[in-house]
Amino acid sequence: MYASEELKVNKRFQRLVQDRSLVRSSKFEECYNITDDMLLNYGANSFPHVECLNLANCYWFKSRSIEWVTSKCKQLTELYLVGINLTSKKICKILGSLPKLEKFSFTTQNIHEFDEEVNSVTEAQRTIGNLKHITIHFEVQESTRTDVAISVEIIHKISSFFEHCNKLESLHVLGQPNIGGRIPRLLVQPNVVKLDNLSHLQHLSLNCAIDAAARMFYYGALFSIAKLKNLHLSSASFWQSHRSLENLDLSNICLHKIFTEDCDVLEVKPHLQYLNLANTHVQGVNISLMSIASSCPNIHSLNLMSSKLMNKWTILGREEFDVNGFGALVRSCNQLSHINLSGIHVHCHNITSEICRCLSQLKGLKSLSLSPCCLHVEHHKESGAQKRPAEGPSHGSKKRRLAASTNVLQVNVTCL
Repeated sequence: MYASEELKVNKRFQRLVQDRSLVRSSKFEECYNITDDMLLNYGANSFPHVECLNLANCYWFKSRSIEWVTSKCKQLTELYLVGINLTSKKICKILGSLPKLEKFSFTTQNIHEFDEEVNSVTEAQRTIGNLKHITIHFEVQESTRTDVAISVEIIHKISSFFEHCNKLESLHVLGQPNIGGRIPRLLVQPNVVKLDNLSHLQHLSLNCAIDAAARMFYYGALFSIAKLKNLHLSSASFWQSHRSLENLDLSNICLHKIFTEDCDVLEVKPHLQYLNLANTHVQGVNISLMSIASSCPNIHSLNLMSSKLMNKWTILGREEFDVNGFGALVRSCNQLSHINLSGIHVHCHNITSEICRCLSQLKGLKSLSLSPCCLHVEHHKESGAQKRPAEGPSHGSKKRRLAASTNVLQVNVTCL
């Protein structure tokens, strides 16, 4: 019986070993015990089936081993070589052998030399033309500020690798955060001639602005994009394409600097559940509590910390709490369970009572954040004729009414 079970296990294991789909995505990052020989032995039968190969930060592998491995991965669509010291000639040779590649990340010590090499290798140009996502890590030669002679070469590139990028959708530039007081010896600013090559770009990022080489390259690309008259994004309108949006964070930004006047920031989003407008500057944009109430009917969590949306200007030019807008918001968004109103100052007793009345309509409210001033009510001394005794049925009934109308909530008091 034992031998029979062992035989079944061995057969299952054999089928598992022969299943080449398991190696389609092969990751060697942080696999410090893997030697060059082990890598080559692994790839002898597996690499023809690999579609995603991650060798990021595998600095101990020899360049000829990496070149041999990638030459065997004919089905490769993703290749990550960040943190590996390869010459521009090696990188272009690797690119030329991977016609199906779509995602590529690498480290360069001389982006100018890389551009020149790309322009001389037709196969590399063809592969770059199919790339949709590129990540470039800058690791350039540097000079310290204490050097006797500091030489910095600035090159404004016209024939960069961008001239061959026909399908580029994202570009990520990685600098060196620990560069400190060192100065790169070479600064390259790309000046793209074929601007249409950047018309499909949807993501452009820079991880560290301290690195001058990465910063110069990033803003050079951004400046070229700014020359475009049209950006062919995946949809005509960001907001129209996100009717299924569930989480939206617009905190700590100026809306009028990002969205044009003819853009409705809060077009109807029936599936939106989480909206963060904390410290959001809304001047110049058509957005209010009323618009939120009409556009986000199924919202569950709303963060309005220090938001000017809670206030409106009166005819007399004074700014006061928008009671009507807040009431409409509560009535329309009856699924609200988390509200953050911290940083909003309300010192009027009548307004505070109205806020409490509105909040009492939310039967599913679980958490509420308020400023301390919203919980403080000043008690003015009454005249002797109007003063009531401390003990009595009237005073006791008032206490009971307050207790009966109080919901059990988690209340966070934020001091700003």
